[in-house]
This record gives sequence, C-alpha cells and structure tokens, in this order.
Amino acid sequence: MLTRILKYLRWVESGLLVTLFLVMLLVACAQVVARNFFGTGFIWGEEMVRMAVLWTTMIGALAAIGQGGHIRIDVVERLIPDRWSPVMRAISNLFASCVCLVVAYFSWDLIVWEFEDGSAGVGFIPSWVLVSVIPCVAFAMGVRHAIHAFKPSTK
Repeated sequence: MLTRILKYLRWVESGLLVTLFLVMLLVACAQVVARNFFGTGFIWGEEMVRMAVLWTTMIGALAAIGQGGHIRIDVVERLIPDRWSPVMRAISNLFASCVCLVVAYFSWDLIVWEFEDGSAGVGFIPSWVLVSVIPCVAFAMGVRHAIHAFKPSTK
C-alpha cells in the first residue's frame, strides 16, 4: 500500500515539475519577445517566473528525497563498519526529518505574515497562497525522511 502511494506521489511530483518548468520557460520567453519586439511585457511575468522557480525548487527537493537523490553528507557512513551503515542512515534520516519539520513549523509564520500583510502575488493569486508551498513541502519532506528512516528500501 505504501509503495503504491509513493509511486503515485512520484508521478504527481514529476508532472508538477514538468508543468512548472514549461510554464516558467514559456512565460520567460514570451516576456523576452514582448520586450524586444513590442516594447512591452507582462506586469506579472517576472513575479510568476520567480514563484515558479520557488515551487520547482521545493517540489524538486521533495522528489529528490523520494528517489534517494538528495545531497547528504555521509562521511561517518564511510568510516564505520558496513553493518552499522543502515543504523547511521536511519539516524541521518531522522535528523533530516526533524530539521524539515522544524522548517515547516516556523515557515508557517511566513504564511501568516503574508496573509495579514495582504501582499500581492501573481495576478489575482495572493502572495500567501504562492509561498504556502514552503511549509507544505517541508512537512512532506519531513514525513518522507521519516519513512526512509524506518523503511529505507522504499524508493
């Protein structure tokens, strides 16, 4: 059951990443063409590309954790005997999970501040909706690290 859920999540992550990248590319190219050939541009273009970069980065990090392709410092793992390697990996994943969950908890303040401030986002979408990806994905990364800590073969 867990394997099937994680497989579905990888499919959704990949689809989101491709869609975000294509939107980012199309908007940036359209912005360049509009400025160079028509002397104008989209008012929301630069902010949209910035937000797409944020979303692509966050979802890409989540996807990397899911596939075991994230950056990790494994110096200790190389120095200890092989039989202790799974234990160190579990401890490392639990630590990373705690860090991600702390980031999710404290980044929630950002959402509250953006909501209270009423900052403009892209078009009619308020800023707090756009930056809500930070605590949501940080929480998901924490959960995914915890899953890898207790069931490391789940990829």
